[in-house]
Amino acid sequence: MRLTVSVRLGFIVEPDAAGEYDGPRQEYVCIGVVNTGETEATITSIGWLGRPGWRRTAWLQNLDDDQYAGSKLPVRLKFGEEVSFRLRLQPHWLNSASEDMIGRFPWISAYALRLVIWTSIGQSFKVHPERKILAKLVEAAKAREK
Repeated sequence: MRLTVSVRLGFIVEPDAAGEYDGPRQEYVCIGVVNTGETEATITSIGWLGRPGWRRTAWLQNLDDDQYAGSKLPVRLKFGEEVSFRLRLQPHWLNSASEDMIGRFPWISAYALRLVIWTSIGQSFKVHPERKILAKLVEAAKAREK
């Protein structure tokens, strides 16, 4: 089984009443998964691993609240099919993630952060988030310290 996974920062921009796109942008953590193997894949869970060493933390991502947009789990993917998950950065995800996943040395903790995709056969896929997401987490952690 082979999955290609990406974690990047994305935006959703909606027009205002006049049809202009000058309004505020909603920022999201965009998770994309493509099945590049010939075996059908069933994604059962999405989570995060953070902080190196003995203070290692783990999160199971909740996809059933109003801060989430995209597919629901479990998801079955045949060869070449893709699925996306979007987690709204504000007001909750960024603050919670920076508090729980970013430790005393913010950039070291940020580089240790991994998104994990689990499948029904017990195989997991770990990837680094995009640097822009890591920078936002570090910024939120430093703001919390002040």
